[in-house]
Amino acid sequence: MSALSVRAVSTLNAIADTPKVSPSAAGTFKLGNVGRGGYALDVTLLTPDSYVKSARLGDIDVLSDGFRLDNPPDRPLEIVIGSKGGTIRGIARDSSRVAAGGITVALVPDEIRRQRYELFRSATTDNAGRYEFRGVPPGNYKVLAWEDIEPKSWMEPAYLRVFEELGKGVVLGEGSSETVDVTAISPLER
Repeated sequence: MSALSVRAVSTLNAIADTPKVSPSAAGTFKLGNVGRGGYALDVTLLTPDSYVKSARLGDIDVLSDGFRLDNPPDRPLEIVIGSKGGTIRGIARDSSRVAAGGITVALVPDEIRRQRYELFRSATTDNAGRYEFRGVPPGNYKVLAWEDIEPKSWMEPAYLRVFEELGKGVVLGEGSSETVDVTAISPLER
């Protein structure tokens, strides 16, 4: 548990972010200096294969909706960690269909879960064009790749809509492993 850490990230002001805290051996933790406002949850996990399975503050699904505090909560924030996240790996090829290094590969959740930024992932291919995502929560995703792209621009909804049909869909179950080979979008296709 000592490798796990939790913090609340303000949706309006980075100064209001709480420091990371680690749970006790019993699994309990206390976030200090949490003021009024809206927050998202940031959890640093134990192993590369673990993932946040659920997070609730009473009836609020914190992963989907974040949470708002106007007064101290009357219920604890409960986080469930899954230990068997899925793995997606594959080869990315450039526009000449050659496996290539330095390609940005993005993992994008299905549209109904796109408010959950922790589900978005990116990797840069090695010299053989290989990439890998581990600890991926179960669900539906698209894998897209670009030869050249501004960092995190693929997280912008308008930008993503332009290229989404060029991605490859994948359904991932708990502990499953999938291979998804992709062809990178070249600067000429943008």
